[in-house]
Amino acid sequence: MPGEEDSSRISRILVGSYLGKVHLAKVLIVDDDPELILAVQCFLSPKGFLVESAADGMSALDFLSVSKYDAIILDLGLPDMDGLTICHKLRNAGDSTPIIMLTGKAAISDKELGFNTGADDYLTKPFSLKELLARLQAIMRRPAVFLSNVLRCGDLELNTENRTLTKGGQEISLSPIELSLLELFMKHPQQFFSTDTLLARVWPSDKDSTDEAVRASIKRLRRKIDGANIEESESLIESNRRVGYRFRRRLD
Repeated sequence: MPGEEDSSRISRILVGSYLGKVHLAKVLIVDDDPELILAVQCFLSPKGFLVESAADGMSALDFLSVSKYDAIILDLGLPDMDGLTICHKLRNAGDSTPIIMLTGKAAISDKELGFNTGADDYLTKPFSLKELLARLQAIMRRPAVFLSNVLRCGDLELNTENRTLTKGGQEISLSPIELSLLELFMKHPQQFFSTDTLLARVWPSDKDSTDEAVRASIKRLRRKIDGANIEESESLIESNRRVGYRFRRRLD
């Protein structure tokens, strides 16, 4: 069990993250092992992750009902309900947040059951924290799974399968980066994304990965989806200097 000094260390890490860092991702770890939670928080937080934790299934579902996360690290064996049940509940509710399942069991049948329930990846305890980081980075780059291939907001309609956008029935031509930006925004309405997060998730490694590249792409995307005479304050894509960009409206 972590002592007072360890708890204080966690608090300093989290407070420091809130006050001084741009977070690459917000992660929820669900596990009843406080030492494991401490290790994951201490490892991921300095790397730009905001790590929150829940010790049981009900607490996790409470967290998830009020907050959005970029990924969930979910233990299979919890005191009140197992990780498979939680995963099943989330997927049935339409929650597509990437999930890494943790377990002490290495049997193939357990892994297959986890994947069939909707988990995105699987780690057997004990595991390397560097491996966990690599798995997190990989699943957060994957597109979210939605029941429909079409995302709609007003007269704006994005088909994520054939990568086309229409507005009022008229097709709008977007570059691959503009399409990926809009898909990310529309799949996570009301959620802010920092410039660093957009660069990590959208920009190919061989492209110009700079803050100015993000600003220029957002400007072009706004002009195409909002129209020429819409003020920035009324744009579908809201900007905030402190926290980044978000899609202002909820989907239909």
